[in-house]
Amino acid sequence: MVVDRDGAIQYANPAAEPLRALVPQLLAGRHAVHANRLFAGVITAHEDQRVLAIRDVTSYCIAMRRAELAQRRSELGTYASAVAHQINNPLAIINVHAELMKEDLTSLRSRYREEGKRFGDLSDSLEELEAAVVAVTKITADMRAFSTPTALASADLRRSIDWVAKATSPDLRDRARVISKLDVEGPVVLDELRLGHVLVELVRNAAAAIEPGSAERNEVSIVTRAAGTRVAIEIRDTGCGIAEERLATIFEPDISVDDAGAPRIGVGLVECKEIVEAVGGEITLESEADQGTVVRVELPRR
Repeated sequence: MVVDRDGAIQYANPAAEPLRALVPQLLAGRHAVHANRLFAGVITAHEDQRVLAIRDVTSYCIAMRRAELAQRRSELGTYASAVAHQINNPLAIINVHAELMKEDLTSLRSRYREEGKRFGDLSDSLEELEAAVVAVTKITADMRAFSTPTALASADLRRSIDWVAKATSPDLRDRARVISKLDVEGPVVLDELRLGHVLVELVRNAAAAIEPGSAERNEVSIVTRAAGTRVAIEIRDTGCGIAEERLATIFEPDISVDDAGAPRIGVGLVECKEIVEAVGGEITLESEADQGTVVRVELPRR
C-alpha cells in the first residue's frame, strides 16, 4: 500500500484490500490480527509518501512461541530434577539416622523397662518421621518422572492424575472443587511427561473458565473409563463455556495482540492435539456458553 504523510491510503494492491482497516495499527509499528492471521507492517519512505508492505508473520510467530515454550519446559525439567536430587541427599541422611535411633531405642527398652512408655512414644515419633521421609521421597520421584522424558512410552493413569491435581491446585484454588473418578487406571500408550503436559493444560483451561471466589458452586472433574480398545479421560468443568463461533477453530493457534500491539500466541490446545494424535489417540471438545466444557481424550491401552 502507498500511504501519504497523514496516513491516507493512495494506492492499495487489490490482494491487500481486505487488510485496509489494519493500516493505522501497522503504521504505528504494532501487529494486527485479521481472520486469525497475524500481520506486521514494514514502512519505507519515498518523498511525501510511504510504502507500507504488509507481511503475514503468523507461522513465524507461532514457531517462535512454540520454541519458547519448549525451552521453558526443558529448563523447568532440568531445574526440577536438580532440586529433587538435592532434596533426596538430606532425606537419605535423615532416614539412616532414624533407623539407627530406632535400633538404639529397641535396645534401651529392653534394658530400662520402667521407661517403656517414654521409649514407645519416641519410637512412634520416629515412625512418623520415616513416613514423612517416604512422602517427600515420593514427591521428588514425581518431580523427576514428570520433568524428564523416558524411553518407556506408558503412563499409569492414577499416578498421572494425582500429580496433575497437585500441579494445578494453585490454579483451582478459590475457583472450583476437584473431583476424580477413575474407572480405569491405565497404563496407556503415552509417557507420563507428555500425558502430564496434556492434562495440566486442559485442567488449567478449565480453571480459567471459572471466576475466582466461587469454589463452593463449581467443580472440575477428571473421569476415566474404558472406551473399547482405548481409555477415555474426560475433563469437565462448570465454567463459562466457549462461544459457538470459536469451537470450529478451537484446536488452531489462538492469535491476538496486547494493548501495546505485541503478538500473543496461544498454542496449548494445538500441542495437546498433536501429542494425543501422535500415539493414535483422539481429542474432542464439547462446550456451550454458560454451561461448561467437556474435553475428551482417548488413548490406546498399553
